[in-house]
Amino acid sequence: MDTDLRDHLEGATVLIVVHDDDQRESLRGWFVDVGASVIEARSADAAFRLARDRPDLVLLDAQLGETSTAALIDRLKSDAVTSTIPLIQRSSAPIDDGSVADGLRRGADAYLVEPVSQRVLLATADATLRTQELARRLEVALSSGDSGVFDWNIPTGVVTWNDSLERVHGMVPGEFGGTIDDFYTSVHPHDASALRARVEVSLEVDDAFVLAYRFVRAGGSIGHMESRGRIFRAPDGAPVRMLGLAQDVTNRVTQRVQIDQLRRLASQLSGLRTSAGVLEALGAELVDTNVHLDLVEAGASNADDVVFSFSVGERRLDIGWSERADGVTRRQAIAIGELAGSAIDRALRYEAERTNAEILQRALQPEYATSVGGYRFDAQYLPAERSDRLGGDFFDVLDLDDWVIITVGDVAGHGLEATRQMGAIRSMLRTVAASRRGDPAAIVAECRSLYYAVCGLDCPFSTVIVGRLDKASGRVTLVSAGHPPPLHCARGGVLSLLELVPGPPLGVVADGHTAEVELVLAPGDWLAMYTDGVFERRDMPFDEAVRKAITRLGGVPSAEGLVEAGECSSMTADDRVAVVVERTI
Repeated sequence: MDTDLRDHLEGATVLIVVHDDDQRESLRGWFVDVGASVIEARSADAAFRLARDRPDLVLLDAQLGETSTAALIDRLKSDAVTSTIPLIQRSSAPIDDGSVADGLRRGADAYLVEPVSQRVLLATADATLRTQELARRLEVALSSGDSGVFDWNIPTGVVTWNDSLERVHGMVPGEFGGTIDDFYTSVHPHDASALRARVEVSLEVDDAFVLAYRFVRAGGSIGHMESRGRIFRAPDGAPVRMLGLAQDVTNRVTQRVQIDQLRRLASQLSGLRTSAGVLEALGAELVDTNVHLDLVEAGASNADDVVFSFSVGERRLDIGWSERADGVTRRQAIAIGELAGSAIDRALRYEAERTNAEILQRALQPEYATSVGGYRFDAQYLPAERSDRLGGDFFDVLDLDDWVIITVGDVAGHGLEATRQMGAIRSMLRTVAASRRGDPAAIVAECRSLYYAVCGLDCPFSTVIVGRLDKASGRVTLVSAGHPPPLHCARGGVLSLLELVPGPPLGVVADGHTAEVELVLAPGDWLAMYTDGVFERRDMPFDEAVRKAITRLGGVPSAEGLVEAGECSSMTADDRVAVVVERTI
């Protein structure tokens, strides 16, 4: 006897149900030869009692004397204990094809008609046990992975689900109706039409398919299903069978949705710089969910549903959560709370830094005379809207008897460090201007040398423009260190950007060219100096942006009006400075 027949028979228990004693004894010897254990029964009743001890295989004779073999098969297959035991039916006498087909239809896994050799019988038994083992492994895999097998007989319309697939749908085994319409009834109503159309296309053109849709469990909850398999066709190409594996992917889809929500929320919150803005965004994100926000006093006791809390100034923000089948999970609510906590903490730090920097900025802005000897001076500083954009824009108006020295500058960078550096540079410019008696070229050259000698490349660079106004003549001498050109308007309304060749900014090199430009302000003329945040924008040239802003003003602008006119053109939310000088007489 071949040793390969021992693979599944050795150690197996075989129930032999044969009425004839000699035949039963012969069959017993065949199975014992390959290491199987044998139990025997002569009648249907005895066979059923022994079968409830769950042998590995039943070998059933087609002739059981007075008892119907068909009745025993029906009894075995309808009993929950014995229904899955593999069964081989054997006939010791000639039998018609109809009887063989009837036995297979009733549940026999194989049907053998004498004469049958020992080798063929044992090979059939071994193959039957091997198939049963594979089926059991598949059933274990499916039952542990939220999956199940479906089989659609297309010509008959019968759809078969295995027990695992029924459990996935919240049904008990045998509850599924067994038709294609019953299947579509289990699909979420919003997905049913699209799924029907997709299935029709697959039946027309596909051999393999992958379908994704939502389904409704027997209890009413909604899940996500992914089905994949093959379509079998008749010789003429007509689809006759659709066989596949359906897997409940609800957890995977839910996790993906949750991750996407957290990423979207994190991205949204990262751009907010105020605690009020963070709270507003959170409230909008959580509307109609099972998560809610409560802003309470810091010492208030926690509500029962609070899963996360953090301080907001003198108060406390609680994240409350209640369980809901299709809602946000508790873990997701906690993750949202952690994101919110980080965003609010960051916003509070930005707000504090903005407040401190703005106080320092305003404190460092100089006092100046608004009217000096026939000239009107008007300056405006507008802080950045975002604390992280608050920087080092500054101005100064210094009256030196015969001259007035006007400076406007912009320190690179943002925050408190830029503000502190701005104060140091403005003080240096004022000191040097007084010692140099207002010579713009000398002021810029000495400040460039001093700044580089003290800081080298370790300090942020700064652009600056220095103008000296001769009160008697109205002559203005201007020098730029990397700063935008001044804006000049004559009495007739002729507007121009002065062609001033800028030298290198302070902090870049120790020396550099200091080209001057001069003009004379006639009565009614005005000159404006400003920082880049007033006019710069990405979508148009600088000259055009300036002209559009000035057109909106009309007449002689105030510094505040100039800043506000340019605000809609600003490419960033940086702070802005403008100084306007008008000759009135």
